[in-house]
Amino acid sequence: MNETATSFPGPGEERTERETLLDRLQGNEPFDQDTLDAVWAYHQRHSSKWGTVLDLGCGFGPLLPQLSQRFKRVVARDPDAESIQLAKALLWLGDEALAAHGLPAIHRGTHFDIAVGSDSGLDVAPSSVDCIIAASSAHLWDWYDPAGLYSRLANILRPGGTLIILGTKPIALPPTARSGRPSCLTTLTAHPVKHVGAEAEQSPSSMLGSESLYSTLLMPADNSQWDVASHSYWIFGPYRAAGFVDVESQDPPDWLAKHIAECLRASKEGQVDSSDKTWTPRGIAAWLRQTPLFASLREADPRERMLASLDQDRAAQLVRGACEEDGGVGWDDKVGRSSIEVIWALSRRAR
Repeated sequence: MNETATSFPGPGEERTERETLLDRLQGNEPFDQDTLDAVWAYHQRHSSKWGTVLDLGCGFGPLLPQLSQRFKRVVARDPDAESIQLAKALLWLGDEALAAHGLPAIHRGTHFDIAVGSDSGLDVAPSSVDCIIAASSAHLWDWYDPAGLYSRLANILRPGGTLIILGTKPIALPPTARSGRPSCLTTLTAHPVKHVGAEAEQSPSSMLGSESLYSTLLMPADNSQWDVASHSYWIFGPYRAAGFVDVESQDPPDWLAKHIAECLRASKEGQVDSSDKTWTPRGIAAWLRQTPLFASLREADPRERMLASLDQDRAAQLVRGACEEDGGVGWDDKVGRSSIEVIWALSRRAR
């Protein structure tokens, strides 16, 4: 099988681990380099130590290649055993396959520690981590006990260490829909919970993540451990403000690189993405399946997992319906793609 190709099994066939991983990568939207540059700049300013990073809620490991380029040791934890197996497999996927999905090569000099774990039971030594990072997973932490959560995170961070939460929301930008109406694919990707039902809209994980983009996370009440003045929240990525995101971004600090500041200003001004990024309705369905909203649908109805392999599950049905409303967009037709990306950052007190 070609290294970069995804093979879709027929009815009754099981996916191999590699096929499942490649399918996940197809639905993955890598973070823009401008966003990651801001992450590295924030960490350098507040910590400047690049020893150990903890990817908390690593999923199948899409951030591991970038982390390996910066840190000497990468610890990755996720409560889902299947995702951990895929994260381990990603390390051996090959540079060509990673590049085909917009990811850099794995730095072979980096030490990896990948295992099942969660924010409520971390098997990480105290004061051993320079940075805790969570990419589109912090909404799944135990926010019912924020004091306990922040205390556990502060315990494993070295003095001056950073807590960085990343969020992203890819937005489909197909050609103008017929009858001059707003694109259904655009509204589906911008606010997926509104297309499923009121019961899903009340989910804390969906509201913290896909809807508020982490702008509503509680700050720690114990300021003895955390430097509250270091808190930052930035929105990246050109977008059109109407209904895409309803939160405010801080002004860029002087120490951020000029091109990052320009990106932030473009976001605030609502400029349209001029890049040539594209994806397909098939890819949109793959992305939707990875969100907490559709994961909960699979848990409630096990048939959804089997139907997903046939592109007949709830996510595929919603995307196909939006394609029809937008004038008959084909399942593998290319449509424009932009994204909203956010950084929520906080540092532990230096002493």
